[in-house]
Amino acid sequence: MSKKAKTVRRKIKKTGLKLIRSNIVIIADTHNPSIISSEWLSKYCYVKDKAIQFFHTPEFSLFESDNFAITVDRSRLEINTKLFNDKAFEKIANIATNYVKTLIHIPYISLGLNYIYRYESSKNKIPIFKFSISNNSIPAKIGNYKIENGCIIYGISSDHRMKLLVEILSPEKMGFNVNFNFDVKGKPDDFLLSSISLIKEKLNFSSNVINNMFLIGGKNE
Repeated sequence: MSKKAKTVRRKIKKTGLKLIRSNIVIIADTHNPSIISSEWLSKYCYVKDKAIQFFHTPEFSLFESDNFAITVDRSRLEINTKLFNDKAFEKIANIATNYVKTLIHIPYISLGLNYIYRYESSKNKIPIFKFSISNNSIPAKIGNYKIENGCIIYGISSDHRMKLLVEILSPEKMGFNVNFNFDVKGKPDDFLLSSISLIKEKLNFSSNVINNMFLIGGKNE
């Protein structure tokens, strides 16, 4: 990579691209929301945080602290971090790991590691970011509508899939939603646990992918 390209990447990463949400999602045939009490989380998932919001029923449970939020319904466990440092990502990964180890008998279906970014330009315009098959493939206008295009990119690996959604939100804002989905149904328990441990690795990977994509088109801010 050229020195100029490296400078552009550092500039974008420093000033414009921000992670605004990240979570772990575990889909199962049957979760049991009724067990997710503060006491259960403390005993089995080693959650010592004080709840600022807590809701507990047979169909849905919520535990929220200053640092993260856990929601569980019959099919979905979601753990959202409110902080974006190494310690915070380790915390939600540990909660998910301890949950799975404690409830190893649950028939788990899939794991999602999700990262949502926003890019906001300081110059009221987004950098060049082109995705088209040819100049004629996507018209500049359809009827009275001026067309601005984003894209969806799918990445296929041997044991998981990546989905990257790029959206033009406004003349100066872009959204990037990155999902890594692991099909864990019928696979050894260690596969689900090792996949959860990739949360920081996939964070770094998603950030690097997006920063590289800003260089497409050869011109940036």
